[in-house]
Order: sequence, then C-alpha cells, then structure tokens
Amino acid sequence: MTIHLHDFDGEHSLTWDVGGLAADAAVVAAGHEPNGYFWEGLVRFASPNIVEHVDFDSKAGMFCAVGS
Repeated sequence: MTIHLHDFDGEHSLTWDVGGLAADAAVVAAGHEPNGYFWEGLVRFASPNIVEHVDFDSKAGMFCAVGS
C-alpha cells in the first residue's frame, strides 16, 4: 500500500488506492467490500472526532480525506 499526502495551498489530502491490501480477506470475511467507502466508514466509526476536521472524497477504488 502506498499512501499519498498532497498539499494544496494549506489544504492537505491523504489518499491510498484500495484493493490488494493485506486486510482485504478479513474485510470480505466480515461481510464487507474492501473499497474506499469501507475505509471511510471505518475511520468515521473508529475516530469520530476526526470527522469534525476533515472532509472525505472516497471512491470505490480509493480512500481520500481532505482537511487543513
């Protein structure tokens, strides 16, 4: 997995491509699809305080969080 961090005039974007991750088999075994929306939901569940500070723009093949 390669994590990308981009800086755009004070805004930051954290992204990674999903699929082919070591955790995919466990995610599927739990009845979920290991896509960007799954990882976004996991972040929202595991760390709800982050949701106040970032926006998400995840896609099926990519997780994306954007914030200052």
